[in-house]
Amino acid sequence: MSTLRIPLDGKRTNVERTNIPLELILLDIENPRIQYYLDTSLNDKVTQDEVKLALAQGNDQYDRLKEHIECNGGIYNPIWVVPDDGFYRVIEGNSRALAYSELADKYINDDRWTAIDSYILPTAVERHKINFIRLEAHLFGQTPWDAYEKARELYRLHTEEDYSHQRLEQLTKLSAYDIKNNIQAFRDMDEQYLPRYQKPGELLKFSYFAEFHFTSGLRESLNADYVQTCCR
Repeated sequence: MSTLRIPLDGKRTNVERTNIPLELILLDIENPRIQYYLDTSLNDKVTQDEVKLALAQGNDQYDRLKEHIECNGGIYNPIWVVPDDGFYRVIEGNSRALAYSELADKYINDDRWTAIDSYILPTAVERHKINFIRLEAHLFGQTPWDAYEKARELYRLHTEEDYSHQRLEQLTKLSAYDIKNNIQAFRDMDEQYLPRYQKPGELLKFSYFAEFHFTSGLRESLNADYVQTCCR
């Protein structure tokens, strides 16, 4: 185990790097990649098996990631975790952790897949540093969120954690115009469309809502009938 001081959201933070046994890893239900699944789920309590299903189901990007990790013999970019009651909850790198778990089942006698390279944050790490890690990895990193996931995270940060538009501009390098329209497009889809249409493929229809808000002159005429018509 080694200790590093890494700058996170403008402040250096002590982070430990070590290999963590897979049985101590918890996938994160707050992972933005599975939020559409949770938004349309009828279950109040999400299990680890359901998180795994949401990460992998019909996800070509996940399949390619797992194949790459398998061919490479491991990951070169550690996952990020926080201690959680004797376990370690993944805050960034859930797909890589799941790939390790599936490869461990495939290669039961191969020690390469029994533990995963991880950065361990302090137990009481500030929430804004966790947000920063996620944004850095998925807005600027090699595994970007899709349009729905990005808009949902902007909406969450703005409405649930009181991030101002200016703060979001600084963190994401998006313009205030893009941020406002993404947030409003997600709100419209979440409030007017998803309650009626909750099939897996509906996620892709976020592009209709985004285009609607980014097209000059259409935003002023928003109503439920229009949204239903353009997305059916």
